[in-house]
Formats: sequence, C-alpha cells, structure tokens
Amino acid sequence: MTRGLLTSVLFGALAAAPAEAPATIVLAAHGKQPRVAVSSEGTVAVAYGQGDEIFCRVSRDGGGHYGEPVRVGRLERLMLGMRRGPQIAAVGSTFVVTAIGREGALVSWRSSDAGRSWAGPTLVNDRPESAREGLHALAAGARAVHVVWLDLRDDRTKIFASRSLDGGKSWEANHQLYESPDGTVCECCQPTVAADDKGGVAVMWRNSLAGARDMFLARSTDDGRSFGEPQKLGEGSWRLNACPMDGGGVAVSGARVATVWRREETVYTAAPGQAETSLGPGRNATVAFGPDGASIAWQNALGAILLQRSGSKPEPVGRGKFPAFGFAASGSRTLILAWEDPESGAVARVVSP
Repeated sequence: MTRGLLTSVLFGALAAAPAEAPATIVLAAHGKQPRVAVSSEGTVAVAYGQGDEIFCRVSRDGGGHYGEPVRVGRLERLMLGMRRGPQIAAVGSTFVVTAIGREGALVSWRSSDAGRSWAGPTLVNDRPESAREGLHALAAGARAVHVVWLDLRDDRTKIFASRSLDGGKSWEANHQLYESPDGTVCECCQPTVAADDKGGVAVMWRNSLAGARDMFLARSTDDGRSFGEPQKLGEGSWRLNACPMDGGGVAVSGARVATVWRREETVYTAAPGQAETSLGPGRNATVAFGPDGASIAWQNALGAILLQRSGSKPEPVGRGKFPAFGFAASGSRTLILAWEDPESGAVARVVSP
C-alpha cells in the first residue's frame, strides 16, 4: 500500500467516525503549542501562543465546554514552535503559566481565580539571557511548582531548575540539576518534568555523552529539594552527531515512573532501570498517569495523533503534532489531551473519565 493510500485510509477512518468528532474541541484557529493543566477541583485550563501573546481558555465542566480566551500576557519575541511555547500547571486551585522570550528571559504569570485574570510577569531565571534556547517544562505537585530549562549561562547547555512554594508568586534560586561530562547536554531537545502529590518529582532530558543522544532521568522524593543520581533510560543507545529536537515525556505517581521518548524513528516507553518497549514509528511523545494507569500519545509519520490508553492498542484521535496531556496531581480524575491540528489550530479532547 502506498503512503498516499495509507494516509487516505487513516484520515478517511477518522472522518467516518462521527462519535469521535464532537469530543475534539477547537480552542484557537491560530493557536500554537497548546498545553493543559487541571486543578484539584477539576477546572481545565489550556494555554497557547499566538504571535507574541499568550492566551488561556478555561473549562469548568471537565473539558466539555470552554469559556472565551483570556489574555495571560505578552512577551516580546515569544519563543513558539517545536515544543517551545507557554507551559501551564495547577497547584491546588491556582494556575501558573511560564514562557520564554527570544532574548532568554524565562517568566511566569499566575491566576488565583480559575483563569479569569492573570498577574505577572515574574522573572524565573536569575540570568535573564540564559534560557535563550527557549525550551523548558513546568509541573506542579500538591505543594510546589517546578520548572526546568536548557540553560546557556556559560555558553554550554545544562539542565537548570527552580521551584515556587507560593503558587508562582516567587521563585527560589536557580540551581544546576545536571551538567554533561562532555560539556553539554543535547542542545535543542526539550527537558521534561513531572510531579505528584506525595513530593515526587522526575526530570528527564536528552544527554550528549560519548557520542550518544540518550535519555536520562533524575528523581526527587522531597518536592525537588534534592535529586538522586541521574540514570540512563533503556538498554539501547542512539549514536548521533546532531540534535533530533525531540524530548519525550515523563510521568510520576508515587513509586511509579513512566517515560516515553524517541530513538531514531521509533517511540519507546520505559520505567527506570528496565528495558524499553517499542510503541512503533513516531515522535513527540507524551505520557500521563490517569485514573486507569498510564496513557501515552505521540504523532506518527502520517501526521496522526495516536493515543494508547493503559492496556489497549494505539488509536488515532486526530491529525496534528506536539500532543500534551493535562491532569491533576491530586483531586480530579480528569485527563485532557491537546495538540496542534494543521487546519484547526489548538485543539483539545477529554481522554478520561
């Protein structure tokens, strides 16, 4: 079967499934890099970029309907695209959004009224030009908000982190989480972070070590105050003298940690210290622990977003790229998936319950 025929069959099947169509909601025709957070009460907030502005739309019925866009803020020369763009997290009922401008300042906004208004920006990185690669990630547990980014403060790419204990009002001093013995981690793969309601934090990044671009993970059990030794994920290795611009995804829930990432043209999933399992061809994978276990999403070579729920086979849920999950560290059981659709822009749909 030719690639063109495969594409027609796949998208024809999507179009022929009327039950699926209403579940996917268009949030912004020109929205880029949508990211999702769910509060402990079940309020869903989706942040996305448009030009130099950041907007947020909120659902108070678990992702069934969304209110009008609310402007979070503007950042001159907002870094947007290829997993660059605004990030959002919820700590309790407070939402926090972070973003990076072209000059390298990483800043945050916060909303304590369920996304109706936003305060900020507040500077996160204490060297305002150090995040100029534009790649970062945000997560929140029950008590703290965590942000990680690619930092270039001495012109070598390292993994830096900070956290907020007051819902994004202020940020602790930046600290270096990892420096490769070879001088730099992978230069343009997004680092990722996840947190749970028991003080667990997991940070994943693509390393550049001895000619290989493999994924590494560091864990904390004390809300990010300290981290254990980084460990390589999976048993295989990717020898590559380039950056694939694909950082994968990580999720943590108590003793459980799930990771998904790309090696060559294949997406893999692995738990720390265990062999990886192939999910098939694709890229830009993400993972979350929902009420029924781990759910994974990625984009395949035909431009479809695939969703694999715990214990089930992958299913196409739409067209597009850069999928992202949103869920609550505690409280709500709602799990939302958002992505960029090539025609509709920023879209989202309920994955569970």
